[in-house]
Amino acid sequence: MKLVRSILAVIVIILAVYIFVTDVFEMLTYSLILLGLLLITMGVLEFRVKKKATAVVLFLVAGFDMYVAFFSLSN
Repeated sequence: MKLVRSILAVIVIILAVYIFVTDVFEMLTYSLILLGLLLITMGVLEFRVKKKATAVVLFLVAGFDMYVAFFSLSN
């Protein structure tokens, strides 16, 4: 699971730098989806370590992030 977190983090960072450098904001939605998946992965890892409060916050932020991402995909 830590490997998945690391891979998602690297992909999100590379995508964010690409968006920042090229000003191609059409990729921002996909970056938000990957960020939501990263936050869910981090929440699962925190839940396993018995840090339930942090895990709940990560899940809530991931849910809001995914809502924004899918809302912007539909427009």
